[in-house]
Order: sequence, then structure tokens, then C-alpha cells
Amino acid sequence: MYMIVNPHGKALKISTGANLLRALLREKIAVPYSCEDGRCGMCRYELVSGSVLESGRPPWRVPGMSQHFKLACQSTILDHCTIKLPDAFNVAVHAQSKFQAKVVSKKLLAKRIMRLSISKPRNFTFSPGQFVELKIGPGLARTYSMASSEADLDLNFHLQLHHYGRASGYIWDSLKVGDEISVNGPLGVSYLRAQDSHPILCASSESGLGPLMAILRGIRDAGVENPVHIYLGFLREEDVYLVKELKELAGQIRNLICLKWAVYSAPSGGAFERGQTLTSLIADDFRELNEYRAYLFGSANAIEALARQAVKLGVARERLHADAFTISAN
Repeated sequence: MYMIVNPHGKALKISTGANLLRALLREKIAVPYSCEDGRCGMCRYELVSGSVLESGRPPWRVPGMSQHFKLACQSTILDHCTIKLPDAFNVAVHAQSKFQAKVVSKKLLAKRIMRLSISKPRNFTFSPGQFVELKIGPGLARTYSMASSEADLDLNFHLQLHHYGRASGYIWDSLKVGDEISVNGPLGVSYLRAQDSHPILCASSESGLGPLMAILRGIRDAGVENPVHIYLGFLREEDVYLVKELKELAGQIRNLICLKWAVYSAPSGGAFERGQTLTSLIADDFRELNEYRAYLFGSANAIEALARQAVKLGVARERLHADAFTISAN
């Protein structure tokens, strides 16, 4: 059975009963996705001909998402079909590879945030905002966004400890410096589009600061002159980290408009305004975001809320880039 994918013009041989998102990713077709369970609406496509079986529950419809679109993660292929994906902009082309890496260092950045550094092959390339899959232990595989730039000697990741997360618990308690892990990547399409004229909204929650800083380094290094707005969200003041480093990096961006922290349970009279969330902080600053390109990083719940708000305020789906972090591991 064949599927025609536009605008790529590729004919793919796909098995009946295959999940559409998994099939596209296996064939290295660039398609944005995040939650993989129909909540975020990132993996939308248009079914031009043929038929697919959608999941039993109604597919998530984000505000502003046309009813003509379906979600690849919720679609099972039934017969020959033709689909149309949103036009890709400034597609990042990097050879996907699998390699063994050694743990170089583990360093606490905050009580619940660790920077994990692993060795990087010289020929490994990626774009700011992409992620890799790490096989960190027996039966444990997890995707993590890179907090590095290509100029760094190692690959760095900001990892948040979840007491009910098997992967983070293993990294905190069992993974040692010098241990070998398997790496597969780069993956993801939420990478920096440096050749672009749209103003930029960057937002992250908790350890999403890692890939967001990679995006900001890319903006700085490419000499991007677009207006840049940066928003960081944390639950507690003690979770806030790398404040000095972020301020220094933001100061090197040519057209920085704002750098703001939303800390929900910050004490009254502290450095951060109490009771603010990322969505409320952004809502206070913007009535509309029609011309913006948005880069969003963080937990699945935070990304879902931010993506809803961004689309509601006018961010076009093709200019909304988000990879959510999940807690469970394989």
C-alpha cells in the first residue's frame, strides 16, 4: 500500500494498520509533534484522498485549527491515500545517527534540576531546539532536548527530577560518570528558523530553559535582528536557576524586547511577582500574536496551555514550534 506525501511529493510504502505519525517519522519526514496522544494538535495534516481510522475518542481540536485537518498521531492508515502536510520552512537537514556516548559530568543547577553532559562525536550535527533519544539503562529510553550549541565539546541536557519518573530517578541515583549510554538523533522539528522576519516569542517552563537557551544562543550566533520576547515559568522560587547566565545571554541578543520570569508561588516582596503563570504573564503583555513565531519548551501540561494560548492570540500553526517533555519512560 502506498501513501503520497505532499508537498514533499514522496510515495511511501506503508503497511495497513500503521500509525501515521510513526510511519512518517520512520521515513524521516519532518512533521511537528509533541504529546503523541492527540492533546497538543501539533501533528496536523490534511487528508486529500483515501481513508484513515481516527482514534475512538474525538481528536483534540486546538483553537484556530481547521476542521479539515486530522492528527497524525491519532490516525491509522486503512488504504492508499494522499496527505498534505503544512509547508516546512527552512528545513534543518542533519544525518540521524546512533552512537555510544560516555557520561562526562552530572551537576546540580537547582534542587530538582541537573545538567547531564555526555560526549559528542565530532561529526554529530543538530539545530538549536532539537532533541535526542537516550537509552540510559536497562529498559529505559527517554527523549531529551539539547541545551548545547554545536560549538560545545559535549552534549548537555537539563533534567528535572520527578520522584515518580523512572528515567530521572535512574539518572539521579544510578547513572555514573564514565557510564556508556546509547544516543539516537537528532530528532524534532522545533528548531530555530534563523532566516525569518517574524518577531519571536520564546517561552519555557522549568527545565525547558535548557533548549530555550540553545535557541537563544542560536539567535545570538546568527545575528538575528528580529524582536525577541523571553518568558520563563517556574512553580517555586527555589526552582529558578541560571539567572545570571540567562541575563548575560539575553544581553547579547541584538533586539531583545523583554526577559520575564513567572514564579507561581514566589513569596510576597521577593524578586518575582507572586501568583503569575506563564500564560497569565504573556496575556498581560499581548492582545494578539498574529505576526509572531513561537518556540515553546517544557512539560506536556505547560506546553498544552501555552500552545492553546498562542493559537488563540493568533500565532499561525506553521509558526508554532513546541516539543513537550514527558515523565514516563519506555
